[in-house]
Amino acid sequence: MVWYFMEDIKKKITEALNFRHACKEFNGEKIPNEDLKFILESGRLSPSSFGMQPWKFIVVKDQKLKEQLLEASLGQIQVTTCSDLVVICARTDIKPSDDFFKKVMENRTLPEEKQERIKKSLDEKDPQKMLVYCQQQAFIALGNMMQVSAFLGVDSCPMGGFDAETYSKILGLDPHIHPTLLMPLGYRKNKQSDKERLAYDDVVETR
Repeated sequence: MVWYFMEDIKKKITEALNFRHACKEFNGEKIPNEDLKFILESGRLSPSSFGMQPWKFIVVKDQKLKEQLLEASLGQIQVTTCSDLVVICARTDIKPSDDFFKKVMENRTLPEEKQERIKKSLDEKDPQKMLVYCQQQAFIALGNMMQVSAFLGVDSCPMGGFDAETYSKILGLDPHIHPTLLMPLGYRKNKQSDKERLAYDDVVETR
């Protein structure tokens, strides 16, 4: 019985992985709020270095605001045809002197020795290294949210081609909140193309 259950889970995971693709145009249909919240929750629960959760997810629902962002998105129509545009931001206010760091640590029970190691590591990062470090965590959250979207039958498109500075201005973001990735969500307008991937042995090496 357990074997059958596990095989069923594997089958559903495989189906979701094959369903997911970079949707280039959505049909405008709205995602149910409970599904959108579930997708965002999978981002919130994503793993991050030191458990610092250095991200902020900004959901753009307003159509006029999406149209304002279109030019800064290199004219990519995913931004205006999607149901919801999720702007995944890396936040760099995670040094020990920052309020966000204190908020994260207040919600955790860590030995003092480990807390000191975290503080020392984050204190030593210069601003540019800190930004790259936080952006790397944002990619983890993106991956989780895209796969959960696929399980729910919701299409997505990972996007890095946009003007982050203009996004910051239009959305009125604080200097420590950095737009890093876009994830428009919705339902496909056109048929999905065949998934083309290298063979297992081309990408997996066992030693």
